Amino acid sequence: MLKLLVCTDPDAQKEHDEFVKEFTEFLVSSDSACTIEEQEAVIKKIEDVKKYLLQKMFV
Repeated sequence: MLKLLVCTDPDAQKEHDEFVKEFTEFLVSSDSACTIEEQEAVIKKIEDVKKYLLQKMFV
């Protein structure tokens, strides 16, 4: 579903595309060893996306 989102701002779209790429790599690598730092980085990005979407929904 994240891949379906489209940003109107080119900079935001670039950041979104990078996040989706990193998140996809994280999901693919979840079968193999993953460092705690990598897990925490992905979790933080997911939280940032959640905050951003909630802000846009209720502003």
